[in-house]
Amino acid sequence: MLNPNKLYGKAWKKYGHKHQLNILIEEMAELTKAIPKARRSKKTYTKKVIEELADVKICTDQLKWHLKRKRMYSNVKKMRTFKLKRLKKILNGTLK
Repeated sequence: MLNPNKLYGKAWKKYGHKHQLNILIEEMAELTKAIPKARRSKKTYTKKVIEELADVKICTDQLKWHLKRKRMYSNVKKMRTFKLKRLKKILNGTLK
């Protein structure tokens, strides 16, 4: 069975922090480029968009794994909760 956390650990150990963050940036840029290209062809979710989204997800999962190891992921969870609550207020029309 495939164990993503084990793969993330191996990748982080082999390539290092800076390299993995650079790969994340590259993958996000590729997704950013794929979306408008798909929209120009009147499609929203092309194979390329799906592929790049999967790459970004893998990279962000690796970063999440790393932050959990450093006991820093709770900060991300708190910020995510704050932003979701803010979105709820915006959607309910209660954010001024």
